[in-house]
Amino acid sequence: MAFEINGTTLIRYLPDGAASVAVPEGVTDVAAEAFAGCGGVEQVRLPRGVVTIGEAAFADCPDLVSVELPQEARVIGKRAFHGCAALRAVSMPEGLKEIGDEAFGGCASIRGASLPTGLTRLGDSVCQGCTGLLAAQIPPGVEQLGDYFFWGCTALQLVRLPQTLRRIGVYAFYECRSLRALHIPAAVREIGYSAFSYCASLREAALPEGLLHVNDYLFWNCAQLRAVSLPESLVSIGTRAFDGCAALTQLRMHEGLEQIGDHAFDGCASLAAAPLPASVRTIGAYAFAGCRALREMRLPAGLAELRAGVFAECAALGRVRLPGALRRVGERAFAGCRSLTEAALPEGATEVGRAAFAGCASLAQVALPEGTPAVSESEFEGCARLSRVTLPPSVSAIGARAFAGCVSLCEAPLTEHVLRLEDGAFAGCAGLRAVRVPEGVAALPDALFESCANLETVALPASVTAVGARAFALCQSLAHIALPESVALLGEEAFAGSGLTAPALPERVRALGDGLFAGCAALVEVALPKGLRAVGARAFFRCRALRALTLPDGVEEVGAGAFYGCDALERLSLPDGIRRMERSPFCLAGHDLFWKVPLRSVTIRYAAADDGLPLVEVPIPPCGDMHQMFAMGYYELFAASPQGPFDFDGYDALFIHRESDETRCVIALSRLAAPKHLGAESRARYQSFLRRTAPEALRTVGRLRRPAWMPLLSEAGAIRADNCGELLEIAARLGSAEITAFLLEYQSRCIGFDGEDRWSL
Repeated sequence: MAFEINGTTLIRYLPDGAASVAVPEGVTDVAAEAFAGCGGVEQVRLPRGVVTIGEAAFADCPDLVSVELPQEARVIGKRAFHGCAALRAVSMPEGLKEIGDEAFGGCASIRGASLPTGLTRLGDSVCQGCTGLLAAQIPPGVEQLGDYFFWGCTALQLVRLPQTLRRIGVYAFYECRSLRALHIPAAVREIGYSAFSYCASLREAALPEGLLHVNDYLFWNCAQLRAVSLPESLVSIGTRAFDGCAALTQLRMHEGLEQIGDHAFDGCASLAAAPLPASVRTIGAYAFAGCRALREMRLPAGLAELRAGVFAECAALGRVRLPGALRRVGERAFAGCRSLTEAALPEGATEVGRAAFAGCASLAQVALPEGTPAVSESEFEGCARLSRVTLPPSVSAIGARAFAGCVSLCEAPLTEHVLRLEDGAFAGCAGLRAVRVPEGVAALPDALFESCANLETVALPASVTAVGARAFALCQSLAHIALPESVALLGEEAFAGSGLTAPALPERVRALGDGLFAGCAALVEVALPKGLRAVGARAFFRCRALRALTLPDGVEEVGAGAFYGCDALERLSLPDGIRRMERSPFCLAGHDLFWKVPLRSVTIRYAAADDGLPLVEVPIPPCGDMHQMFAMGYYELFAASPQGPFDFDGYDALFIHRESDETRCVIALSRLAAPKHLGAESRARYQSFLRRTAPEALRTVGRLRRPAWMPLLSEAGAIRADNCGELLEIAARLGSAEITAFLLEYQSRCIGFDGEDRWSL
């Protein structure tokens, strides 16, 4: 055996393959890392007189099973045996005084640890990660159990702590999942944060008298913890101290407790009662959130604030006595308390946060105290049984979705003092039948009364100038509404899906928002203002009862799908001044203008602004023969038409001049390929256009992969001797062999005809 020794210090063991190593006599100190990383060594015998085991002396010896320390040993240094996964036993003499940080960390094979009585100092993380450790005994005299001491000792079931112990370090028993019981000595005055977190099998805990603080995360996620005895000396319970203790049923808090931290009892689903002493002054955010078994709560008389989510999702909480000193209720304080039937806010509690009572399905009536400035956002959203709300004169605003989903609310709490309403304030209030908006309200916000299915009557003041998007959408019983002349703006889908039959729009309205009357199945007619300039996309989408409509002369734009699905539409008048029709106002994107619209009397006057052509007038009888245009082609539809033929000349004249060059090429080529009732004038117009745009036309043929259309270009005179070279370059870039071959054949077989080049195959 080879050893490097300096005086009485063993500097380094030089492995020679031996499984059992005996250190020579005379050595008193084993230096740092003397045996570190030595594989194959299973047993080490140290001679009498060895006093110190240096830092990491035996660290990471994967095969080391046992070490015999002499009676003279006094110090085991930091990480001395760290990572010795096979180590089962270390004989420690009674004279041992100190064990350093992480000394046995990761020694997964150690089953028991009985430390000698002479110990006076234990470092941090001494047994961290000893996953095979079943039991441990800390000797008398030790005053501090270091930080992370038993962290991750997942098999640890029994620990005996000495009566001399005064401090348990942070994370000391973290994730000791098998630990079922632990007696904490009476002398302990400090327990570090997260000391018992994730002790999943721990069932009971008694904290000693004299303890002032339950530190943050102390029993976090101790899922089996059923009972905790709190000392009378306790002043505070920290953040998430009992968070996730789903089995906790018994808890008694004593007078003198002043503070309960954020999420302190969050998720304690079995906690049925938690009487608070009068001394409590602060209850943290979400302190009792998710305590689903909690039925009643009496709050201390001096409590001035309920913080955010303090009782959120306490599903069984039926009654809460709010103290007279209360001034503020935080956001979501009682959200999801679906059994709460009463929550009388005291005078002075004028500040209530967002969604404070949202989802309180059993709350029947509410009276806000004088001085309350506003009903906050979603404050009572989803309170399904709320039927009566009393607002003091001080309330001047109702926040977004404040009463949304209050299906039992029969009367909207809109006093004369309310001047501002926010988005969706009464959305889904199916019980509302009549609403009077107070004078002074300037705008009806988005979704204000959306899905109020039984709303029949609405009275609007002269102060209203705008109706927001979806303000009355899906109000199926709303057949009539008198819009004041002050209204100038109608938002998108403002009346979509409503029961309106014949509304009259104020003269100040200049545009119909997208989807304004979409899905209004009962809509028969609309009185449009003379100053109207634009009809938005889907404005009359699926208005199946609409039979006739005249757009005022000032209308310049009609959006896509504006009349899509108007199955009964027979008469439509479009004005002279239209400059833009999104494809297509009668269909969704891509479909023909008159697809599925049984028009019987229509005159379209459309100005082709880009080429100076005159207005085109197209009288259209019932469309039996019609063409349907898609982005990828132009196809014929055939049906009998007793009223006469479709005016294809007018149809062609209208559409050849309204699209971009790219789209015009598609239309021209498609129409020439399917020349149903194609008149000579229209044919000449299409062919002339293709001659002018020969390169773009060729790109269209290539993009659509229609080489069979090449003869159409030839017949139109779009392929000529003077441009054939350019077209061949385009064909090469397109990568089309068929188009290239066609053009090459043209070069070889082209003959003159009437002074122009033509194809002759």
